[in-house]
Amino acid sequence: MSEPLWASRGTAVQVELLSLDFPAGLHLGAAGLGTESVRPTVPADTLFSALLATWVRMGRDPRAWVDPFLSRPPFLLTSAFPRVGSILFFPKPLGYRPAGVPQEEEKDWKRVAWVSEAVLNRIRTHGEKADVWPKKEAKARLLQGGALLLSAQEVVTRSDDEKKRRRVWMEEEVPRVALDRVTSASNLFSVGRVRFSRGCEDLPPCGLWFGVAWVDPERDCDGMSFREAFDLALGELGAHGLGGDRSVGYGTFRAEVLDSAVRWKDPRSGEYVVLLSRYHPRPEELPAVLRTAQAYQLELLRGWGSSAHRSFRRRSLWLIREGSVIRHQGEGPMGDLVDLAPEGERNPGHPVWRYGLALGLPLEVACAGAD
Repeated sequence: MSEPLWASRGTAVQVELLSLDFPAGLHLGAAGLGTESVRPTVPADTLFSALLATWVRMGRDPRAWVDPFLSRPPFLLTSAFPRVGSILFFPKPLGYRPAGVPQEEEKDWKRVAWVSEAVLNRIRTHGEKADVWPKKEAKARLLQGGALLLSAQEVVTRSDDEKKRRRVWMEEEVPRVALDRVTSASNLFSVGRVRFSRGCEDLPPCGLWFGVAWVDPERDCDGMSFREAFDLALGELGAHGLGGDRSVGYGTFRAEVLDSAVRWKDPRSGEYVVLLSRYHPRPEELPAVLRTAQAYQLELLRGWGSSAHRSFRRRSLWLIREGSVIRHQGEGPMGDLVDLAPEGERNPGHPVWRYGLALGLPLEVACAGAD
């Protein structure tokens, strides 16, 4: 298991890693217009909202789940990132440029969005001196058109042919037809879908993974422990589906606990961390975070919710995205939950919580440079 987080507070925290396998694919909307735009990962805040909605759909008390997160969270989540067999990928630290990248290949480096665990650990311990960029003759270390970077020991295919290698997932547009209820007139449209490789001679089966950092797994949640509540909600969510177009099977998944575990040291105040979840700073955290952050990007969160058979637009929210390199502030978890319920007549009559707690992986050597 992992080393404890926030050990100075007397809490031994276990980090549990889980794999997600999507047999029918996944439709999770990305920024942009239309239903064709999709993303291949699941942000921690989306996963938290889906678990909470599942908990409520099961007839459970939402306050029993939410209230602990407003004081001392019983667990923290990472976002769900790509997985190739047993190889886990993490967001590339923003602002980092490794040694040995030729000038003519800098655009290729910028194309990398996720790095394997072995590559990230080398970056964490060696900083700018980490030589993680493959030579021209070793391009098999790049997957998904250059978006995923492996270490030399993790190469999963010997092919350097872009047509053969390394589509960990495919983004497809699936045609759909809508019929008018009155006239029966048809309307053709497309829905985006992410379909993960099911395994072939070039790649092992692919999917996603995420981590749960347990702070207080035995805390009560509506008559059971939070660990029991989490497992119950996750199993029900897997059967019901995550994301959109669930009526045709998209988003259903199988979750399994991985045998391997990431070993994280305690994030101490003032230490740089690379974010593994989207993060909403509390008001008292924001000035120091923005002043001392090494590299960060913001994401604007927009969307719709539904309650009592009517829809409403959630309030917009800016989050610091995964991969940002910030300084950990204080001794406990950073960030908060935000109520995005709209005001006025569109208010659904209950909070619409969005998860913004930070889970960061400490960097032993700061990643200087510019992306």
